[in-house]
Amino acid sequence: MFAGIAGGVPRAWIAHVLERGHRGVEWRSDLYLKDPEPVDRAALLDALGRDIGRIHEVVGVVAGHSAGAPTVNARTVSLVQRRVRVMWDRAVTLTHLLAVAAEEAVHLWGTNRRWAAEAADTVSRMPPGAVAERLHGWVALDPDMKRIGLQATALRAAGLTPHAARHVPPTPTQMVGEVKAALADRNSAAEHAAQAAPGWAIEHAVAVAGLGEPASSATEITASASASTVGVATPVFSVEADANSGAGL
Repeated sequence: MFAGIAGGVPRAWIAHVLERGHRGVEWRSDLYLKDPEPVDRAALLDALGRDIGRIHEVVGVVAGHSAGAPTVNARTVSLVQRRVRVMWDRAVTLTHLLAVAAEEAVHLWGTNRRWAAEAADTVSRMPPGAVAERLHGWVALDPDMKRIGLQATALRAAGLTPHAARHVPPTPTQMVGEVKAALADRNSAAEHAAQAAPGWAIEHAVAVAGLGEPASSATEITASASASTVGVATPVFSVEADANSGAGL
């Protein structure tokens, strides 16, 4: 029933069919239905858009987890992936029931590059531990997820599947790949920006050579030289200087 309402089926029709079912009248497509009340299609599309936004959120976090060092066990990640697939199945099937046009589908799902870049930006800004916390939180079967699961089951039982939709978006697996690619592009851009910063080449060369931190100021070098034997200047990179540096001088 709720799946039908979400898909734009008038409540009057649903109530009429339920009434016939209680009287033992089997469904036939040639039976008349009561005059339907107006359906607020815009409100239904808004609700569907919020559900799709949640799909994008979950997919982004899953991608962020898989792109880095694993912090959540595989069973938890697998459960979250199965649930987002249920959410996706239901959302795509509802776009079919609502006869969503191509322009509306783009508005609902967004272009691949745009939403993937936004998801990558969001997940990259999460504080340490937030990705794992989100994944563990989605394992709990909240009332909203239960509602979505029941509707997805009802739609499948009625023979309605995502394959019937005219405008099918990328699957959750494909979405994860798109966000991971966007994360890689973001990391690459950040690396190039760092390399373009003044002094990066010198710092990188020092790090590669294993020379450690360069002398921080001329004052420190002068102080170190003054502490040496009078008349014998100690080279900055000499054995003596290294020994003094190790002694904390």
